[in-house]
Amino acid sequence: MGTCRQNEILGADDSTLNTVDRTGMNSKAKTFRFTSYEFNTKETTAFLRYAVDEIDFEEKLIFAGAGQTLNPEQIKSINHFLYYLHIAAGVSYYKTFIPDVIKIETRPMSETTARFFEKFYFNGLGEFAYRNKLNLKDRIRFPFDESTERRLSTLDLKRRTAVPIGGGKDSAVTLETLKRIKEPVVGVSVGQHNSIEEIAAIAEVPLFQIRRFLSPNLFELNKQGALNGHVPIVGILSFIFLVAAILYDFDAIAMSNERSADSGNMLYNGSEINHQWSKSSDFENTFQRLIKTEMTADISYFSLLRPLSEFQIAQNFATMPKYHHAFSSCNRAYKITDSHKSKWCCECDKCRFVFLILSPFLREDELIKIFSKNLFEKTTNLEKYRELLGLEGYKPFECVGEFEESQAALYLVNNSSDWADTPVIKKLMKGVNQKKIDLRDSFDKAIKFKHSHWMPQLYKNAIYEITRLTEKKYNYLGGRA
Repeated sequence: MGTCRQNEILGADDSTLNTVDRTGMNSKAKTFRFTSYEFNTKETTAFLRYAVDEIDFEEKLIFAGAGQTLNPEQIKSINHFLYYLHIAAGVSYYKTFIPDVIKIETRPMSETTARFFEKFYFNGLGEFAYRNKLNLKDRIRFPFDESTERRLSTLDLKRRTAVPIGGGKDSAVTLETLKRIKEPVVGVSVGQHNSIEEIAAIAEVPLFQIRRFLSPNLFELNKQGALNGHVPIVGILSFIFLVAAILYDFDAIAMSNERSADSGNMLYNGSEINHQWSKSSDFENTFQRLIKTEMTADISYFSLLRPLSEFQIAQNFATMPKYHHAFSSCNRAYKITDSHKSKWCCECDKCRFVFLILSPFLREDELIKIFSKNLFEKTTNLEKYRELLGLEGYKPFECVGEFEESQAALYLVNNSSDWADTPVIKKLMKGVNQKKIDLRDSFDKAIKFKHSHWMPQLYKNAIYEITRLTEKKYNYLGGRA
């Protein structure tokens, strides 16, 4: 899944609360408890329950379309996987008060699992801690029992790959790459949106849609002043997809997380804050180890796009016109608390970045047909484009590429008759020249592959081949060949 838009489910990214004391709420919450979880086999619905002192939470996940009869071994494996999903999804409720004590009331946790989730919570809540002026160092401690025995599920799964579809350009590239090598593919999503369903229909793959319902009182607590902010949503979704593997019968999960997810935004309290940490190779590597050592050896998890830059992904996507009317990367279009109906708001960093990264590869009329306007004509976008290019400020807290990737796009756009004379591009080039940034060097970095150590060779060969074929279609200094 190349998008982290579902972290917007609470409208959290613009949270600026510093402390719950500002609203008079109890900031002395002492204990966060993982109380119980269960799976209703008849309704294929999971329930995850938590508590902060006397406040109870219940989250619900409906695995729609999973109608096959489950045997006792499958039910046992689902409950095993739910244990880990229960801990991962708890971050959405733990963050409300950041209690000092964590208790797990379901079953003992191994030290390996405890260390994983300490890292998951600390790194996944990095942006949250920055925005709320909190220091989480040495604060998040999961209890473990050294005598806990390792449990590995043995699964008999169908040989096929699931592609999480978020509605953006990245999952479309993953789908087309796998279809090209005739890999059996299914789509899976958490939540519903027209772009998700349209992309699956265009790709002609079955789509399994999971519904996630956060505990209703979480919204009310947020209104009252409970701490709110960004959570490692892609990490949570990854645990959901492991449960889905059993219910929908697939043995591989191909995410669409690119290499720029490794690039952080800033340093805070001595630690790097990375909005995209649960899309990063650091998360992917540690998550894979957890799966293989604590869960099962029978499911492969990796990101097909890990070797690629956003620049290369945009280049690939530009050659897939059948998806251009369907995709959306704008987070505002996905907020459940937002009434915004358009696929592109044209006012957020994600819209600006996608417009920029596609501009070297699409004509002006093609790109404006997607966005409905030319974002390079609006000088009100200039300051934010300067941030995307690293000319000032820091990398926006969004799923956007590295500075060098934006600079590589600018390098080509400045040589394009479609875009070079627009007000924003002319002013950006002036800033680049003043800073003496070598755009050609940025371009050279953006078109290089980053070798992935975790991807099975079959998939690695596929993504390298489709990208090399795409490169042949372009004359870099003149746009399309």
